[in-house]
Amino acid sequence: MKKEMNSADLELFNKLKEFIAKKLKIEPEKITLKTDFKNDLGLDHIRSLQFLQESENEFKIRPFGEEERREIKKIGDFLFAIKAKKLEKEKWDKLSIEERARGIICEKLGVEESEVTPDAHFTNDLGADSLDMVEVIMELEKEFKIGIPDDRAEEIQTFGDSVTYLEENVSKN
Repeated sequence: MKKEMNSADLELFNKLKEFIAKKLKIEPEKITLKTDFKNDLGLDHIRSLQFLQESENEFKIRPFGEEERREIKKIGDFLFAIKAKKLEKEKWDKLSIEERARGIICEKLGVEESEVTPDAHFTNDLGADSLDMVEVIMELEKEFKIGIPDDRAEEIQTFGDSVTYLEENVSKN
């Protein structure tokens, strides 16, 4: 027996179909949950990656990981992945500034959460070089939708410094 989609899933599927049809210049009616990106839509690996990156912006979700990208072969997989990312984003948005900043730093520097303490020095304790610090600052700016002036960025030496700066400068909406 075929399972029906609930209204939220159907709405997301229709939005996804419109997005795909517009980007690939095809008729939305030709897109089903079983439509394969490579075989039916003719997307090679590089174009598929570009397409997924564009979708991250369109659907306002956090980037897909490498493993997630490999698992997306059909439109149904894509719909499920977007739905999961939207749920993940809702949970992420509810985290505190400190928890979100810690997650970014762990991801960017490849360190364990337990290492990212308020006194942890980015260079001495977490092994960040100057390029790593630029990437961390840029990611914090993107995540929290703020700008961090260069002179202030240079003053951020520890995880605690970064949290203090964010708490003082991120609007409490």
